[in-house]
Order: sequence, then C-alpha cells, then structure tokens
Amino acid sequence: MKLSRAQLATVPALLGAGELLIALLICGVIEVFPQRLAFRHYDVPDGLPSSRVNVIYQDSKNYIWFGTVEGLSRFDGLRFTNYDTRDGLDHSQINTIIEDKQGRLWVGTNGGGVARLVEETQAVSDRFKPQPKDRKKFKSYRIGDPDESNRVNAMLFDDKNTLWCATDAGFFRSVEAANGDLKFELAMPYHYVAAKMAAVDYGQGHLWFGYFDGLIEVVDGHIIKHAPPEKSPTPYGSNSDDVNGIVLGSDGRLIVSSIKGVFEFAPPAKAGIEGEWRRLPIVLTQGQDILSISSDHKDSLWIGTNKGLIRYRNAQQTVYTAAQGLSDSFIHTLKNDRNGNLWIGTWSGGVCKLANQAILNFTTAEGLPNQNVKTVVESLDRRIYAIVDNGLAELMNGKVFPIFGWPSDLQLERGTIAQDNKGDWWMAAHDGLYHYKGPALDFQHGRRLGLGDGVSGRIGLAVYRDSSGTIWASTEDAVCRFDKAQEARLILQYSNRNPTTFITGDQSGDVWLMSSFGPNLRRWSHGKMLLLEPTEGLPTTRSYAGFVDSRGWLWIGLHQKGVSVTTDPSADHPTFTNYSTDQGLSGNNVRAITQDDSGRVYFATGRGLDQLDVATARIRHFTSADGLVGDVVNYCTKDSQGYIWVSTSKGLSRLDPRALHAADEPPSIFLSHVQVEGQDLPIPERGALKIPQAILSASQNNMLIEYVGLDFQSNEPLRYQHKLEGADPDWRTPTEQRSINYARLTPASYRFMVRAVNEEGVVSSEPAVIEFRILPPIWQRWWFLSIIAVLVGLIIYAIHRNRVARLLELERVRTRIASDLHDDIGSSLSRMAILSEVAKQRMTGMENQPISILTDIAESARGAADSMSDIVWAIDPRRDDLSSVVFRVRQFASDLLGSKGISWHLQVPAEFDWVKLNPEQRRHIFLIFKEAIINSVRHAACNSVMLELRILDNQIVGEIRDDGHGFVIPPPDQCSGNGTGGHGLENLRARAARLGGHLSFESSSAGTSIRLVVPLKRTMT
Repeated sequence: MKLSRAQLATVPALLGAGELLIALLICGVIEVFPQRLAFRHYDVPDGLPSSRVNVIYQDSKNYIWFGTVEGLSRFDGLRFTNYDTRDGLDHSQINTIIEDKQGRLWVGTNGGGVARLVEETQAVSDRFKPQPKDRKKFKSYRIGDPDESNRVNAMLFDDKNTLWCATDAGFFRSVEAANGDLKFELAMPYHYVAAKMAAVDYGQGHLWFGYFDGLIEVVDGHIIKHAPPEKSPTPYGSNSDDVNGIVLGSDGRLIVSSIKGVFEFAPPAKAGIEGEWRRLPIVLTQGQDILSISSDHKDSLWIGTNKGLIRYRNAQQTVYTAAQGLSDSFIHTLKNDRNGNLWIGTWSGGVCKLANQAILNFTTAEGLPNQNVKTVVESLDRRIYAIVDNGLAELMNGKVFPIFGWPSDLQLERGTIAQDNKGDWWMAAHDGLYHYKGPALDFQHGRRLGLGDGVSGRIGLAVYRDSSGTIWASTEDAVCRFDKAQEARLILQYSNRNPTTFITGDQSGDVWLMSSFGPNLRRWSHGKMLLLEPTEGLPTTRSYAGFVDSRGWLWIGLHQKGVSVTTDPSADHPTFTNYSTDQGLSGNNVRAITQDDSGRVYFATGRGLDQLDVATARIRHFTSADGLVGDVVNYCTKDSQGYIWVSTSKGLSRLDPRALHAADEPPSIFLSHVQVEGQDLPIPERGALKIPQAILSASQNNMLIEYVGLDFQSNEPLRYQHKLEGADPDWRTPTEQRSINYARLTPASYRFMVRAVNEEGVVSSEPAVIEFRILPPIWQRWWFLSIIAVLVGLIIYAIHRNRVARLLELERVRTRIASDLHDDIGSSLSRMAILSEVAKQRMTGMENQPISILTDIAESARGAADSMSDIVWAIDPRRDDLSSVVFRVRQFASDLLGSKGISWHLQVPAEFDWVKLNPEQRRHIFLIFKEAIINSVRHAACNSVMLELRILDNQIVGEIRDDGHGFVIPPPDQCSGNGTGGHGLENLRARAARLGGHLSFESSSAGTSIRLVVPLKRTMT
C-alpha cells in the first residue's frame, strides 16, 4: 500500500514522529532492508589531506577534486595530489571548486579569498629550460578587506566569465582592474550567514545561488531575489530554509535542499511573479538534518544527512548508513560524476565512492536464508525466487522475503527447477525428482516421483521446459519427458557413467542433452538421438550448460575449454566457434549462460561474470571489484524486466545492463610529468595532451616520462601502451606502469606517444604526445665538422706548400751544384786536358817517357771530365724525364761506337716525354746502358749494336744486342773479375735491383743480349 500525496499531507497532523515513521515503513515509503551497496573508501592513509571533505568537483579533464579542511586534493583514480598554503593557497580549508569558461580551475577558501590554478607554462619550442623549483601553483585573490568577505562558500562564472562569489560578508562579483588584475565589488550585502551555501549554472545565462534567505538568480549581470519556501527555528539558531544544495531537475525545475526539507522550485515565467515551491515527501528522523543533495542519470535524488545517505526515487526512499558500508554516516557533500558514480564526502570518514548503480547486492544481511545462492528462477507470474543452501527466498521490489517450509532434505543445484504451462513446479533434487502444485511454491502439496511414475534413479540432475511446455528431466539413470498427463516417457537410458546434467532446446524444437561428468553431448531431433564429437570449434563435449539466444544461436559452456557457439544448431553437422581465456574470458569453466535485451551474452565463471558483445567481440568482466557480491558465480539468468540475476557463493547480485555506460567510451590520457636529467620540464599542473618540441643538448639524453589515464567507469586499473618513434617499431605491450625512463638516447629527433587501454580493450581516442630532439655533441655537429674539414684542408695545403717549397729549394740546390760542377770543376778539368795536349804536341820528338806521362794526364783529365759530366747530368733537375736518358745514351753511343767504327741504332717510342724519372732512376738506367755499350766495345768484337727502349705494361723495357762472339755467363754468385763476367755483370744486376726491376742476359756465338725491366709509375704532365 502506498499513500497518496494528499494522504501524506494529513499524516503529520495525526501521528507523532515515532508513529509517523512506523506508518511510513508499513506504507512502503521507506525501505526496511536496503540492499548492501559496494562502497569504496578513501581516507588519509590513501593520500587524502584530511578525513573531513567539504566539496567534490569533477573538472573538464575528468579529474576528481576534493576540498577538505586541510587542503585541496586531485584524484586520478589511483593517486592523490595535494595542495596547501605552500603551493600558493592563502587558506587550507576549501569550501567550493569551479572552472571558468576557459577551463581554468578556481577554488574558494574559508579565509583566503579565491585562488586560480596556474597552468600557463613557458614555451618549450627553442631550448629546454627546467621548471622553477619555487614556482607557486596557485595565484590567490582577496575578495575584500574584512576577513568575512574572504570566506567564500559558493561561486560561479557567467557567460561573460564574470566570477560571482557568495561569501560570509555578502554577494560579490569580479571586475577587471586597470592593470589587468582581478578585483571584486559588492553586488548584494547581507548580514546573516548561512551554515552552507550552494550554486548551480542553469544555462542560458542564468546562475542560481542559495543562501539563508532563499535563492539569488543572476541574469545577464542582474540580481533577482526569490523568497524561501518556509521559515522555522532550528537548534542551530539559524533558519530551516537555509539553502545548502541546488541541482537541476526535470522540466526546467530546480531541486533545492535546506536543513529540514527538499523542494522543487519552478522559476517564474516572467519578472514580478514568484516561483512555485513544492516539498518532496522526504522523511527525516528526529535530529536528522539535510546537508547536501545530488542527482544521477536515473532520476534518483541522493540526499546527504548527518544520519546517513538517502536515495529518493519514484516516491520511495532508502537510507544507507555505516551499517550498509559507508565509512561515516555524517554525509557532508555529494557529487555524481560523468560515469554515473556517486562520490560521498563525509564529516570524519574521508570519501566513499559508490560505483554506477548497475549492480545491487543481496546477502544474509538483507534477509537471504543462506549466502550460497545456487540458482534463480522467475515464475509465470513474474516472481523472482532465489534457491540457496537449504532455503528459498522471494525478491520483490528490491526486498528479500524468506519463504518458510522448505524441506530440509531438498537440495537443488543450478538449472534444476522449472515451471510448466499449468504453473506446476518441477525440481531435480539430490534425492530424486519432485513435482509440486503451483502456481505458488507450496511445499505442502507435492511428491517425489519414482518408478511408479516412470522415473528411475535416486538422484535428480536436471529439469527443462521446452517451447511447447513439455517438461524434460534427467536422473543418474535416464532422461525422460512428461506428457500432458504428466506421465514420464523414457527418451534415453544410460549405458555409461556420464549422465545428463543440463537440458536445453533450440528454436527448431531440438533438445540438447549435456553432461558435466564426461563427453556426452547429444541432440534429440525428431525422435532420433545424435551423439556429437569434438571438432575444431568444439574442443570438448564435456559441458556444464547450454543457452539459445534471441538469434537462435546455441551456446555451450564447456569444462576447462570456455564456451562454444553455433549459429545453426539444427544443421546435420553444426560448426562451432570457441571463446576461452585466449580470447579474453576470465575463466574456462562456464557454468551458466544468458543474454540481455541488447543481445550481449553473459557467462558465469569461477572468476566473475563475463559479458560478450557479439558485434564487437569485446569482453567485459564483472567481479567483486565492480560491485558483484562474490566472484564465484554459480548461475545467471535474465528476468522479464531485463535484469541479469547473478547467483554467487556469497550472495545474490542484480545487474541492470541499461545502467551500464557504453563500454567503448575511450579513456582520456595526459602527460603528467617529464623530467630531463633530474630537472622538470614545464608542463601544466593537470597534464597535457601535447607538448611542443623540446630541444635538448647531447648531455640531456636521460628522460623520465610519467602519464595518467582517467576513466572512472570501472574499478579495474587502466593499462598503458607507449611508442617512441625513432626507436620503437610499434606500440609496446600494454602494462599498468604509468611511467617510462629512457637512458642514454642517441642524438636524433623523437616522438613519444602513449595511450590508455581500459579493461574492454578500448584505447584513448588520441594519444598523448611529446616531441623532442637531442642535439649531437659539438664534435658531431655540421658546423663543427665543417670547421674541422677547413682546418684539415688548410693543414694539408700548408704541408703541401711546405713540401713544394722544400722540393723547389732542393731543386735550386741541385741546379747550383750542377752549375758549379760544370762551370768550375768541369772547366778546370777540360783546361787540364787541353794543356796536356798542347804540351804533348810541343814535346813531340822528345824522349818517350815524358810524353807517356802527359798522355796519361790527358786521358785521366778527359775521364774525370766525362764522369763529372755524368754526375752533373744525373743531379740536374731539368733532366728528370726519360727523354734526357735517351739523349744521353744517344750521345754516349755516338761518341764511343762511332769512334770505333761500330754501327749502331737506337729505337725509342714515339712519345715518351710524359715519363718522369727521379735522379736515381735516370742515373742507373743510363749507367746500365753505358756499361753494356762499353762491354760490347771491349769484349764482344762486334760490328753492330742495337739499342731499344719501350714502354710495356707500365714498365720500362730496355734491350742492348750486339753481334759479337758472346761469352759464357756465370751464375750471379760466381761472378769474378775476369773478362768474361767479373764485376761488370755484378754491377749491372745491382743497379737493376736498386731500380726495383731485374736484368736478364742471353749470350751465344751469334752475339749477346741484355734485357732490363723497370716498373714505372705513370705521371702526367
């Protein structure tokens, strides 16, 4: 029974407070046994600066901010970052938090005015400059001179980015000073101060503030006051209409809370008309005060009081206190985030997070007879029953009602209860099959079926109602079905030890028989039984459960092999696809299967509940960390209202798939900290998605990069993938590590990218990026290498120039020596020869002895002159070519051979001026030819001599041939000084060796041939 609004209005006048509470409990306005909620607690040991939280705010980047009495805290889902007066705040107690139209964060303090988070950073495009160590993270602004004006309780920015502040000294607005700084002016004074103030941005340029005397509306810079709904004294000495909470309701209404009530306020349609107030039927106990309100996406109103948390929805309220898992029953502030989570700030218990209320839990504390829930079944009249160990309970309107009279020996497992079309109940229990009259579960009118009913076997294993309403049942001995007369007809008698433990049917009318004891998967089709064998997509036929979804696909939960599905179960040989832990399942023992109204399939495992989105192949896990009452799931099923019921070993959970946020909503990602050689790179305090290129020196090649992903959809931690372009060929394997350290990077240009990955495998829509370039060391830079190249060139040029200078100097010395030898010594020797000849001529007729002496002098002088001429020719730098050798040989042959009457011929190449020789080469070649010519004249008795010089294969080849009588050529080691060989041949061989060549001899009675081969280095002139 529920009271109408008119009836509720008359109740307070008829009953006292205690009687009113009892009446409301009976009428169902207050829920007696609230479901136990999965609260997550955060307090000082987790990183909060204080256990008393005044305000909670979610910024545009998805960070959650907590304003406490001991400072400000930023939460990224894993870590708290705290700020206090050391960071630029003028006061540690934070009363309110807001962002302006530019996305900058502002906080209102309880004595230090307002403060803005400083996130402007220096450009990083030129050279790396470390973050100043003493940089203040907040810039504070005082509202006014009185201390009361700097106690800011609520604030909002309008469309013109003007800041409006409700303080203890009045209502202020910001104005820009002449120097560009921020100042404030009093917009509306008031003398009384509310215990707590509130504000909400209504949109369309409207701001609403609540204070002790009602509501303040700000429209285009104009202030409009609206009277409160009612006034009455309170124990605090203030008024019960002090507005401490405002949220936006449906149809453009405001939901306003005061200490003693919650109201709907319809703003006036035009100026001069008062708005309409309506009190909501929120029931408060004696001494219970309202402190804050919030609303979620499911039209639930959450009310924080000093005696617990109230959830108000559909005219029903549920109270949660420390008994239901709250860390503190004194609720100071509330905030619903964008992912549907409720954040609860308490007076002394820190923060509680209530995850998106897609899951409600029921345990023995809520009335279950036993926490080990075996199975859940929905009756034809849409009643939900939970079967537990030795008990039964009905769940109705979110409450648990134990059903008494359950037989103590009636033990049921999953999938062992069904209701036929008549409403009768069939159960497979540990001691046989049972049949109870319906439609209600009445254990006084039932019986155990035996051999007389056509049922054999002492243990019942499974029951199933097919599409025609026929009941199928199995025992450890057989499978049978019951006709309209409820008589059993035998379908299968077992001949092995693998009895049927689960029965289901497909859309074609075929019935599938499954066994968890062994490989015994069968299909009953048109009176025939088919035994299936394992295939590629069906790795085993040992199975726990089966399910046919809305598409007609058959899913089979397997033993240690996950789950297999066939899209055509009626085919002669169905083909299957398998899903296991390799594809992302949390466990390979799938005990039950069901489907929600959106077509997503659910699997009960020993490690939680898995959800498979068939369209995207994404698998989502639900465990106790996500709100399930337990992780060992026995059974799951969907009821007619679309809820998924999950039976676990620790209680029962109800999952509302419609309340789940889209699993493919990507997590955000930011670079939170970059450190180069121990010095911080300037990054905005809340992180950055992209950082301009940083230019680093060669020694700045050690880099620490930290990043953070924000996603409050799940309690599972995010994983991160990163890639360093320039070093990594592809994305690294996702890990939970939130930092990476690069040491000793080589000089190059790099681009670091990181993205967050949630538990469904969805990655950030855009990776966070930082680009940086490490310059090479000075000795590797182009300008340094260019300078070195120029210096090396200058050095080489200087060396070359010095060498050329020395060669020129040497050449001048050689020229001077040659000239001196020729001019002085040569002329003197020639003069001696001439004088000797003159003396000889004058002394002709005298005795022979003087004449002989003079003759010897003349010959010696001529020989010395010739030798001197050879020396001069050898060192003269003007003769450093082969043509000079040819000329000298020609001159010598002409003088010697011509004087002896021996014919001779010299054959040389047409062009040989390009062949350059050093003095040593010229001298030895000439002397070899000279010695050979002299030998031919002295020893060969020849009539002709043939001389030849030619260039062959980069070698100088010279030959001297005569037509004399020849001689015997001794080996080189037996040369002596006789006329046949002696020192002449030895000297020739020695000279050829000094030239790096070799000398060969051929001699016969027809003459002698000497062949000289000298390697030549070609030099072009």
